[in-house]
Amino acid sequence: MVIGADSHTCTYGALGAFATGVGSTDAAAGFASGECWFRVPASLKFVFTGQLNKWVCGKDLILYTIGQIGVDGARYMAMEFAGPVIENLPMADRFTICNMAIEAGAKNGIIFRGLQQ
Repeated sequence: MVIGADSHTCTYGALGAFATGVGSTDAAAGFASGECWFRVPASLKFVFTGQLNKWVCGKDLILYTIGQIGVDGARYMAMEFAGPVIENLPMADRFTICNMAIEAGAKNGIIFRGLQQ
């Protein structure tokens, strides 16, 4: 688990960590005590299959997904990204996908490499 006082903290989800941004006071308390309390979020799993067209990247996938579910379609949920398309993405694209999960209202975005199914 990773917390930070920055909305970009969720980027660590690309490494398989539950990572989310919290307020600076909560971050300081978490760092000082080693504890942080969260309501366990429900999960939405997105499985990407098939082949990507030339020039399609991770940002295109997350923007398409947000377009489908809306900017609050994952409010306080964990967005899990899986499937062969995700497995074959470069790390930069995985970081982008997890980082932008917040744009759908998600608490975090996460990729469990090798554990998708």
